[in-house]
Amino acid sequence: MFHTTSPRHGIVVNLGDACNISCTYCFENKENITLSSSGAIDVIIDEIIQIANRLGKFSVSFYGGEPLMHFKDLKYFVEKINQNIVFPNKVNFGIATNGSLLRGEISEFLAIHEFDIQISIDGASYVHDIHRNTHKGGSSSQHIRHIIGRVKDFSNISARMTVSPETGKYFDESLSYIIGIGFCDANHRIKFDFTLNRTWTGVQIAECRSAFQRAAVMLSEHYSQGGQSFIEPLSRVLANDRVASSVNGKGGYCGAGCSQRYVSPNGDVYPCNRLSPSHDQDYSRLRLASGTLISSNLDESLVILHSGINRKPECSTCLAFHFCDQTCPARIRSSSGSFSLISETHCALTKITHSMGRQLNAICISKGTDLKKIYNKKLTK
Repeated sequence: MFHTTSPRHGIVVNLGDACNISCTYCFENKENITLSSSGAIDVIIDEIIQIANRLGKFSVSFYGGEPLMHFKDLKYFVEKINQNIVFPNKVNFGIATNGSLLRGEISEFLAIHEFDIQISIDGASYVHDIHRNTHKGGSSSQHIRHIIGRVKDFSNISARMTVSPETGKYFDESLSYIIGIGFCDANHRIKFDFTLNRTWTGVQIAECRSAFQRAAVMLSEHYSQGGQSFIEPLSRVLANDRVASSVNGKGGYCGAGCSQRYVSPNGDVYPCNRLSPSHDQDYSRLRLASGTLISSNLDESLVILHSGINRKPECSTCLAFHFCDQTCPARIRSSSGSFSLISETHCALTKITHSMGRQLNAICISKGTDLKKIYNKKLTK
């Protein structure tokens, strides 16, 4: 069983759902309420301070909406925590942003406090603008042009690419573009993720598979010529091993509430943002917790989340099994409606990713390139 004394390694804080651009696949409510206006901000900060001082190390990540729209609240949050952390205890900060406000005073503040920055970018403008638009329906890629050419100005930044049924066919082009603008070393990383709550046709999956195959060829050439790029979850495929199990609410990564919690703008606490009211109304009606990061009700719910995946007989011999077994149950639910049942689409996209890793590794071996050596480099902050 899951024990309530199990430590929390981090918290994801939503300062407010409002955003200055409009993405077609966004699930946030876009309401005017903020964590500060709800009166919950000091309660959450105080509890973070207590937990961090007890554990010695803790992480706080800011999500939205667009969290940099609430820069004043973010500054208050960070400065109050730092003022009350007893040395040598430490809180690491991170942020997920669309990048439009990442300049001037804001950039300087994030740099001073050593933020781990994640910027949403799907590729060149013809791909990025398919789903990421202004509120008037125009191009949003123009709002991140100031990032292009100055990626290396940020000491620790990653690009997050969302792969959708409409953009999957451009995967190789998008990956090449993102590497080309500077996301090409241990401190400038890439992460891609699929939209699983959308319908993928057979044609779109086939187009995505072809693009992933082309990406493997492109990357093999990049690596064999001495280039670098650190790509998640591709790095997990290449490592050919599992992260710590997240069964019954215990895990070495987030795993839908295992090591993190999610705080909504009104101060309620959930296992993760994928299991919050804006994303999953059915699950969130349980109102798991409110106003506290450590809750027996919340902990007990993780046993339901991590009850195990219902495997098909053929799964035991699938080459992608070790990679598939790392899947987050909240993501499984977004595609199938169940925490334990992987949909056919999810299965197909997982196999596409794993196949790309195997293809890339095979090509690199033939060229004398040691991919494990590249991916085993220590990621320094």
